[in-house]
Amino acid sequence: MLEEKGARLEEILFFSVTQKDNPNILYQTFSCKICDLIKAKTIDFDYISQKELKHINLSIYTSRKFEYYSHEVINE
Repeated sequence: MLEEKGARLEEILFFSVTQKDNPNILYQTFSCKICDLIKAKTIDFDYISQKELKHINLSIYTSRKFEYYSHEVINE
């Protein structure tokens, strides 16, 4: 269905984790394929440093590929 509409499911999405509302302070980047995100519905990424764990208020930036995005914070 998505392929019929011209979706490039092998395309990679890149995300930047930054200071809250400040894209100039970069903490981490990560990426995933669109097809992996569709299959799994969620993708987990590990923190790289303890510094990231101290920042409760983070922002996530990416180039816009979809009309809607959602996220969930899980406190284990």
